[in-house]
Amino acid sequence: MKMIIIGLTIFSFLLNAQNEIFKAKLKGIQIDEYNPGYEIDSLTVYQSGEWVYMRAYSAAGFGDILATKLKETSLQTAKPAVGYFTGFTASSPGDGYIYLTATSDGGFNQDIIKVKWSGIGAQTFTAPSGQCISGFVKSGPDADGYVYLLVNTGFIGVEEEQKDREAGIYKFGFELRVIGPNPTREYTKIFYSIPNHSSVRLEVYDISGRLVKRLVDSFQNRGRYNLSWACVDENGEALPDGVYLVRLTNGKQVATEKLLLLK
Repeated sequence: MKMIIIGLTIFSFLLNAQNEIFKAKLKGIQIDEYNPGYEIDSLTVYQSGEWVYMRAYSAAGFGDILATKLKETSLQTAKPAVGYFTGFTASSPGDGYIYLTATSDGGFNQDIIKVKWSGIGAQTFTAPSGQCISGFVKSGPDADGYVYLLVNTGFIGVEEEQKDREAGIYKFGFELRVIGPNPTREYTKIFYSIPNHSSVRLEVYDISGRLVKRLVDSFQNRGRYNLSWACVDENGEALPDGVYLVRLTNGKQVATEKLLLLK
């Protein structure tokens, strides 16, 4: 698997690092990573509280890679009908916005990021022939305060069974972690993995044992997952300060992690 680093400057795409696709140093934008080593086949957008998140999907599960609560920054879903993502095109058409467009080997093109802030940039990247985007990682902050979204690439069509035979890195166990921030004031990231296709519940309880938020309640394929939660209840209202319990249930297996919320 070859790592491709993608970076950019605002309205100028001539950086020494030719492979960076997105960078930001503004409060209100978060960059995270999801790097499964499988072909990324869709990007979806959802909202939690004031935050809007972009989630990447692969055969190994899903993970959130971007978040924003800035009004002049928008994220958009991209789901190629066929094929996988093979690149990203950055543009500034003169309307005051910067756009980042996802492309696929099936001829798909879709704007995924539209932003109007000078503390942000984007840069074009195309995977080598026969390869596609297989993960997203982050780097930074650098000396100028920028955090970067970078991509990994891999060859299209590598079978899951073959990967499972390599070093065991795609063997999935039962695990739950609150990645953080923890304590948190407004959002946190939760990681979990499951070993088999089965029913999964990921729920948040207050210290008295009352259910305050159901994050996941569905059948999921074996794999690694990460998601972001803006510390809101089922009605989208911000939760009060206190200790909360994040609980993962997968069949007879149950794991619980504590989360401290401080407003």
